[in-house]
Amino acid sequence: MDLLISEILEKVSKIKTKKEKVTFLKHYDSDALRMVIKSSFDPKIKWALPDGDVPYTKNDAPEGTEHTNLHAEVRKLFHYLEGGNADLNQNKRESMFVQLLEGLHQTDAEVLVAAKNKELHRKYKGLSDNVVKEEEMQYTLEMAVAGFKQEHIDIEVKDHILTIKGDRPARRDQNKYVHRGISARNWVKSFRLSEYTEVNGADLTDGILTVGLEVVLPKEKQPRKISITKNEELSNDINSNESAKLESA
Repeated sequence: MDLLISEILEKVSKIKTKKEKVTFLKHYDSDALRMVIKSSFDPKIKWALPDGDVPYTKNDAPEGTEHTNLHAEVRKLFHYLEGGNADLNQNKRESMFVQLLEGLHQTDAEVLVAAKNKELHRKYKGLSDNVVKEEEMQYTLEMAVAGFKQEHIDIEVKDHILTIKGDRPARRDQNKYVHRGISARNWVKSFRLSEYTEVNGADLTDGILTVGLEVVLPKEKQPRKISITKNEELSNDINSNESAKLESA
């Protein structure tokens, strides 16, 4: 049976060396694990939820019975991140997050709350920024589009709006049925993207449309290291600048 994400992080926190921690994380590498960790450690990722505790009822059902799986549910995290689903009402967003937590195993729910609060490194002391290194944020948007083929789906990005359309020709027997289900209707879905979010591809497999999204900060927006100058060197630089000003005057 696959380990819960909370179990993986708990084991990582108990490993002594950085090398062994990295090896362990690579062994259990998954989109879900990377997304949860990045959502806590990556400063570019902003949660569209209030900071602090979340008022939810912990799921105390025995493991393996009445729990949803964070490995599967993590694909819905875009709803709760800035730039993910700007059309979602904030009250609805917070309500959905509470429902998500209440369906998860207690320890995985605690992981998600800690990630939201950017506190995974506090909950799991051995999980540090030096261990977790990712250059860019990547996440996916998934939609169930059963009955639609690749040629029936159009994806467009314009002015930070991602628009996905499902449009297929009407069947000859369409008027014979009063109700054909949502999958038979044409539809349009729009999502507002943050300023630096780019679409890096799409895939349609078994009726599931997956759109890859990535936050790419321009060079001038990326963090940069500032070298520490000795007092003598800094003083000399200041004096040189002052002398140059006097000479020009």
